Amino acid sequence: MPAKFKENLLLLFYSREPYNVRLTKKDPTHYKVTIDYETPNPEPKIDFSNGSIGVDVNPDRVAISEIRSDGNLIKSFTILNNRMFFASTRKRNYEISCIVKQIINYALRDNKAIVFENLKFKKEFENQGRKFNRVKSTFVWKKLLTLLEHKSIENAIMYRKVNPAFTSVIGKLKYQKMYNLSIHESASYVIARRGLGFNEKLSLYKYPSKPLKELILNRAGDRTKQIHSWALWRILRDNYKATLTASRSRLSNLKELDGDLRCKGENPLGRVTSLELVERCLND
Repeated sequence: MPAKFKENLLLLFYSREPYNVRLTKKDPTHYKVTIDYETPNPEPKIDFSNGSIGVDVNPDRVAISEIRSDGNLIKSFTILNNRMFFASTRKRNYEISCIVKQIINYALRDNKAIVFENLKFKKEFENQGRKFNRVKSTFVWKKLLTLLEHKSIENAIMYRKVNPAFTSVIGKLKYQKMYNLSIHESASYVIARRGLGFNEKLSLYKYPSKPLKELILNRAGDRTKQIHSWALWRILRDNYKATLTASRSRLSNLKELDGDLRCKGENPLGRVTSLELVERCLND
């Protein structure tokens, strides 16, 4: 018996609290004894006052982002591990526990709470593409996040589970280029911010947000109805993905062109608004 559990078991036996004992035969001369008992959850000692650590789980890697309480990024990195998805059950569980231990130790060292995906998110924002649907349906994905939750409680670390809807889309279009992150790291950054209550307004890195938002709202239809920001990100993803890629070079210099470009057939002053430029690029 490991020494760290011996004292706990002695206290349990003398306390007369209920517990379960299971015997598993390993070979003709050896048995494995498993004792299950409940322990009170410790009061959280690490909260969100110093910021948070966002976790994004993928088929072959786990992306981590650490942020301050104001939502600004401190650091992002990726834990690569193919074995947790393709190894045998015992080895897979070991790899998962190692990854969770890294995350917990990181949170303890930097005194920050943890934010990760909620396993029970709303169905209307569920369809995030083939990769997302594949990952969320795997046993490994659920096992890692479940273990992370349990270890957070065990180590008195506050945690928050968030709806992961559009975290990859927002991260890619808004933060990936800004901070030179991978797409998974940028998603973990959005998860960390969401855990602190930040609502990602529609914007693109190096793109004028006001005319772009105007276009998206026009696509949304009825302007009198209140529209959730995630719905706007969905419209952007579904309608502008290909055209934004093709027109990136022109739109990146939009602020310089605004008001100075002269085109045949324009108004007498030859001025073009930002909205008109964006519409032309997106409709080419």
